[in-house]
Amino acid sequence: MPEPVYGSEPEYAQTGAAQDNRIVADVRDLRAVRAELAQLHVDAEVLGEIPALQVAMIGLSGLDAVSGEAAEAARGRLTARYVEDGRYSTAPTPLDVVMTLVRDAFAATFGRQPRMGKNRSMEVVGGLPHRAAAELPVPVHGDPGLLPRVAVDGPGLRVGVLDTAMCDNPVLAGRFRSDDFVPEKGPHPTWAGHSTFIVGRILQRAPGAEVQVRQVLGGMYGTATAWELAEGMASFLGTGTEVLNLSLGCFTDDDDAPFLLVRAVERLTAEMIVVAAAGNHGTRSYPMPALDEDGRPKWRPEPLSPSSPMWPAAIDGVVAVGAADVGGSDGAVEMTPADFTPVDVPWIQLWAPGVAVVSTYLEGEAVATLWTWNDDGSISAPKDWHDTFHGWASWSGTSMSAGDVTGEIAGVAQRNDVGADEAYRMIAERPGGKVGPDDVRPWI
Repeated sequence: MPEPVYGSEPEYAQTGAAQDNRIVADVRDLRAVRAELAQLHVDAEVLGEIPALQVAMIGLSGLDAVSGEAAEAARGRLTARYVEDGRYSTAPTPLDVVMTLVRDAFAATFGRQPRMGKNRSMEVVGGLPHRAAAELPVPVHGDPGLLPRVAVDGPGLRVGVLDTAMCDNPVLAGRFRSDDFVPEKGPHPTWAGHSTFIVGRILQRAPGAEVQVRQVLGGMYGTATAWELAEGMASFLGTGTEVLNLSLGCFTDDDDAPFLLVRAVERLTAEMIVVAAAGNHGTRSYPMPALDEDGRPKWRPEPLSPSSPMWPAAIDGVVAVGAADVGGSDGAVEMTPADFTPVDVPWIQLWAPGVAVVSTYLEGEAVATLWTWNDDGSISAPKDWHDTFHGWASWSGTSMSAGDVTGEIAGVAQRNDVGADEAYRMIAERPGGKVGPDDVRPWI
């Protein structure tokens, strides 16, 4: 089978959940953090800043050489805590040790923790690798007529989408703005049609929305760093964008929110509504994947919980969306949680259709490598998959549900001549649908 034409995966995606030689810090703490690093003989270079978020990226070298009693004590404390917490890895990295030492010294001097964190790896919300063929898109033949060009009164709500590059789908021509498109030549990885699918879901509910798509996910596996995501999020500040769709996310082995994403959400939610996918990890516990030097999955020993928080969805202020399966009889609509939606989590705000929904997709051949779990926790031999698409697909996931909520907010705003905040309030006050025992959260 021919290989996709997207180039090699960046190094950060091969090393797990975070870059192991970079941290992100508040610029106001930068001088003090660098001074503490210098005391440890760790070289620190400022690699970039995001002024709108008041954060800086710091490249570190010399981490492996940090030793001594304080370092050994920090390593011992971390190991004990990781074991007690049941973390995915019980072996602290050199970066973990150095960050602990910096935090201890900073707190001793200033009476508080430094505002800093790791640079996490983000991905398309869909699981890396695919856990089953059911998670793959399915071709839909012929135009199902879901996106007629409907005349609307007045300008539509401004919607931002941070995702993959767009496909040149003729059904969407003239209905969105983007400078980022997938290569014309295929075959393409399945995730290459992700943003095209999301934009189609948004426009089904809000045909008059002004949609701006910016690429943040790329490489072979549809990934980015948290820094790249934060840069993309900051680029929408001051643009008049009222809703931003983030059908992407990451996990952390301690279930703590990444510092950088919290900062970005704090800044953006002062201007716009941020909608994010809740994640597709609710079916059962499974190992959290990373990639080895050959781009093949490797596995941490502990499972990812079906209720583990997906970031940024679980950050306060984000509208986190769970996927529902739509059914019912005798004209009554019934929605139940999709089995892949996180379970028993308080941070899901809304439910929306997310099982076998149909939208625009790429044209041409899509390919994937399927890695599946065995009951004993091992992984099966990889299987290659490919199929041909003609611009439409059926797909499942909370990514799609997030797109529906983004579109619903924009559509309600358009129909009622209100802003996004008021439109979301109107949606959130709807009676709850049947999405679980005694669950009263609205569905759309």
